Amino acid sequence: MALGWIRGDSNRWKLFVSNQVVQIRATAAQGSWRTENPADLASRGAPAGQLVNSQLWWNGQAWMKREEQHWQRELDISDAATAE
Repeated sequence: MALGWIRGDSNRWKLFVSNQVVQIRATAAQGSWRTENPADLASRGAPAGQLVNSQLWWNGQAWMKREEQHWQRELDISDAATAE
């Protein structure tokens, strides 16, 4: 969701989110955002059994093992994922 906010039109969001997006854009490198955060699994309440068997949890994102020039640069973020 936050990735969609950062990549979306900041004027669409409520004032707090809009201000945060503007600040992030001013300090972060363009295109430096990725999805599939391994920490999301635990922070969103995944049971221990799911974490034990999760490749993402133990190994991180597959793109991280590639050379940087092969990393995906743009992601398709739908409006459904950006609801404030």
